[in-house]
Amino acid sequence: MTRRDRPTRTDDRAPTPRPDGFTLLELLLALSISVALLTAGALLFVSGLKNAVVSQGNASANTVARDALAYMDRDIKQGSQVLASATVSGVTYTTNGSVIVLQQPAWNNATSSTIDGVSDTVIYAFYTTITDGSGTHKTWNIRRIVSPGAGSSRIVEARWLFPWDVNRDAGNPARYRSDPRVEITPGFTSIFTCYKQDPAHPGQVVALSAGDSYNLAALVQTNLTVQKEYDATTLRADVETRSRLRNWSPPS
Repeated sequence: MTRRDRPTRTDDRAPTPRPDGFTLLELLLALSISVALLTAGALLFVSGLKNAVVSQGNASANTVARDALAYMDRDIKQGSQVLASATVSGVTYTTNGSVIVLQQPAWNNATSSTIDGVSDTVIYAFYTTITDGSGTHKTWNIRRIVSPGAGSSRIVEARWLFPWDVNRDAGNPARYRSDPRVEITPGFTSIFTCYKQDPAHPGQVVALSAGDSYNLAALVQTNLTVQKEYDATTLRADVETRSRLRNWSPPS
């Protein structure tokens, strides 16, 4: 028998079975994928939560702004005229872009009617700062002052229109005492703008000029921007309304 004809020896041993479980490389790969998926899910959740917070803050700022505007709108519509100025408790308020002085017919709750010959004074005054015994503080708020006439059922009032707290600035003059706070709407130079009836165009109004008397005012335009700090984000709400006084009459 030659070497070439010698039978070939075969290996009858069974192959070594693969052990159960995963290799270290497979475990590390699975762990990396899991961490990436969890991170992406967490980022989506945080983003959604932040958007929800911002939406809630925007809704809150808009609600506060519109509530305040509705309050002023009601008082202006009840006004018989805009006064150039008025003195209440020793302080003189002069109508301008930041202050509106309104004269309203005095009201008698007992008779549910106005009082002839008697008027109440309602004032809205915009303050950027206020000074007290502890110094000057950033306010950016609107104060409503009511001075009733003799026999009127209206109550004396001097209060801030927006939430205000003497402790909010906590001794830090850079912080605001009002939250939310008010400012003049960008693009406008005033909060209050008075209009008179246009004699050349019945039914239309034009802004009062420098020489006009305020008792000609038939309509007041109010523009407000309310800013609120919400979750380290400054939210804004711009609101506007036009309110006709009682002394306005439609063209004949």
